[in-house]
This record gives sequence, structure tokens and C-alpha cells, in this order.
Amino acid sequence: MNKKKIGLIRFNINEDKAIISYLLEPKYHGMGLGQTILTKGLKILQEEYEKGYFSFKNVIGCVKQENIASIKAFERLGFTKSIEGKTLNFIKEVAQWRIFKLLGNSFSCINL
Repeated sequence: MNKKKIGLIRFNINEDKAIISYLLEPKYHGMGLGQTILTKGLKILQEEYEKGYFSFKNVIGCVKQENIASIKAFERLGFTKSIEGKTLNFIKEVAQWRIFKLLGNSFSCINL
């Protein structure tokens, strides 16, 4: 199967936090794929965390106030919002960690 690259996600892990950075090719904006990238990336991060590779306490996404799509994606995934200047920080504590599963075209979250 030939898979097309439409975006990327990375996590900068510093001691007690994992900072999310993700990008989606502009022609794929407005299709809900940003949330898909976040969901899949968080699932992989959680798997690595559970294997003991990392010991951070929070996962953080920084979003510009005008980026409505990213704001909605983080909110749908249960992140808590705080404002810092012109940037919105979305925080999820590992203690509130969830497993994200992609089921067909919908998402479900399972509390641990």
C-alpha cells in the first residue's frame, strides 16, 4: 500500500513534560486530520511511556489563538486550556491519561 505523507507530529520531552508539535499539509486542512494525527501520536507516546522510556508528568500543546482547528482538536481530546499571552496552552496530566482508539471514522476514549 502506498501511504501518502500529509503531516507530522513530534514530542519534545523535557524532564516533566512532553511538548507536542504537529503540522498538517495545507491542502488537508478542514478534514479533521489534525485530530487524527494528534490521536495517533498520543497513542504511540502513551505506549512508550508505559514501557518506561519516559517519566514526564504532563503533555502540553501550544496553540496560537487564531488556530481554531487546533484548539478544537485539543479540546475534543480532553486537554485543559490555559492562556499565556497570545498563546493557548493545552495540558493533559499523565494521571488523567487516556488510550485513544480510531474506530472507523470516529474516535473513542477509554479511561484507564
